[in-house]
Amino acid sequence: MLLEVCIDTLEAAMAAEQGGAHRLEVCGDLSIGGVTPSQELLKSVKKHTSLPIMMMIRPRGGNFVYSDDEAAVMMKSIRLGKELGVNGFVFGMLQPENDLNVDLTVEMHKLCQGYETTYHRAFDECSTPIKALGQLIDMGFTRILTSGQQSTAIAGKTLIKKLVDFAGDQLTILPGSGVTSKNAKEIIDFTGAKEIHGSCKGLLSKTDASEVAKVLEMLT
Repeated sequence: MLLEVCIDTLEAAMAAEQGGAHRLEVCGDLSIGGVTPSQELLKSVKKHTSLPIMMMIRPRGGNFVYSDDEAAVMMKSIRLGKELGVNGFVFGMLQPENDLNVDLTVEMHKLCQGYETTYHRAFDECSTPIKALGQLIDMGFTRILTSGQQSTAIAGKTLIKKLVDFAGDQLTILPGSGVTSKNAKEIIDFTGAKEIHGSCKGLLSKTDASEVAKVLEMLT
């Protein structure tokens, strides 16, 4: 079982590694769902931890319908991430009617050739999730981060299980949102997912090494 921890500070990244996390999703400003992290944060995390880094590519908070200028910024961020030595990229974009923006997604995915790719929780706003899953499999995505189109992964576990069953070994479904040491086992046991994603925050609302360790303990 693999645990990915989302972080937006070096302190959180180091706590995640200390607790035994297997991979980091590095973001800026998780209070708005995560945006593209700064170059400085990426360099610091790379220097002070040894975990694989998935870099969030999101130019702003809000919806996932992007202008041509915003798309260009996202492409530039991917190129920078490559230069900085990240292991993969996390992104997602939609049409105004909440279908996948297939053309832009294909273009960005091609730019990420040779790197892992995660389609993030823009997926949870897709009007036709099974169709979108098939499209992302065809594009060659590594995984999809999803809460099953609910506010939390535990609430969306029924759809997550359907996605896991549909995807098989073609693509990894990564349950995320509201994952804690109290519900991680239920999510995994019900859905059959092989990876899970969370911020693993402790009492101070910061990523806590002991909570990371507790999540992993529940999954063994």
